[in-house]
Amino acid sequence: MLVENACYAMSRIHRGKFIVISNKHFARTTQLPTRCSAEHDVGMLQDAFSRLGFDVVVHCDKTAQQMIAIVAQGS
Repeated sequence: MLVENACYAMSRIHRGKFIVISNKHFARTTQLPTRCSAEHDVGMLQDAFSRLGFDVVVHCDKTAQQMIAIVAQGS
C-alpha cells in the first residue's frame, strides 16, 4: 500500500539498513554490456548513506532470484 506524504524517521542514531544491489557483469544471454561505472556508483551510495547513519550492505552481480531473496531477507 502506498502511503502519501510518508516520512522516514531520522531521529535515531542507527537509521536502519540500506541495501545496495549493483550489477557490473551480466549473463551473456542478456547481451547487456559491462557497467564500468558500477564501483563508482556503489562508492557514492555507500558514502552518502553511511553519512546519514545507515548500515550499508552491498551485494554485487546478483541474478533476479538472488535479488528477490536479498530484499525478502532484508540483508
